[in-house]
Amino acid sequence: MSIKEVIEARSSQLAEASNAGDAERVSQFCTEDALLMPPSSPQVQGRAAIKDYWQSSIIDFGVSDLILRCHEATEVEDMTIVVGSLSCSVPAEGGSRTTIVEKYLAIWKKSDDGDWYLHRDSWNPDA
Repeated sequence: MSIKEVIEARSSQLAEASNAGDAERVSQFCTEDALLMPPSSPQVQGRAAIKDYWQSSIIDFGVSDLILRCHEATEVEDMTIVVGSLSCSVPAEGGSRTTIVEKYLAIWKKSDDGDWYLHRDSWNPDA
């Protein structure tokens, strides 16, 4: 399996956890010292903080139908740099929903157990 396929599989599992409303499971896809850099928000560091952020800012906000797409994966030793895009459904005015598309740059880190974990993640909306 190529590194791109491995990261796509892990990303898909992370999105499934988010879509199921399971912030704890989402955080388990991250390294202990993972760092999220969400748009227009402070950085979020560590699994516990990521779990809380994901619960309040993603799940409780009403984000659903998250899809993560890996366009490029470059492995460098025990790290993989990923360029990708995402789409999801979010609440809109009047109780309706809208789909948003964003881009991201992430670093996944290989652990001693041989699995890959999200280590750094930054994303922002397309215009």
